[in-house]
Amino acid sequence: MSKFLPGMTWNNHGEWEIDHILPLMYNNPTTGDIIQRLHWTNTQPMWKQDNIEKGNRYILLNNGTQLTLSEYTIYVENLKEYNSSNIIKNINQ
Repeated sequence: MSKFLPGMTWNNHGEWEIDHILPLMYNNPTTGDIIQRLHWTNTQPMWKQDNIEKGNRYILLNNGTQLTLSEYTIYVENLKEYNSSNIIKNINQ
């Protein structure tokens, strides 16, 4: 099963990078933590710009979905809009 996103191919590697899902240096890791994080199961292809934005962050939603920083920003904005509209609905009811 490929983790490639639409548009990713081995021919355009460089436009995308291999990301460490849990960053190697996240949360002051021990040497053992870093060795575990180097395992291939902790990697995923990610568009270069998204990987740069993610940096040394680990953003995980309660349902297990990992987000890039730009996706998380959109998620928070949508959540704010949703909460605002629900508050207005509740006040008007």
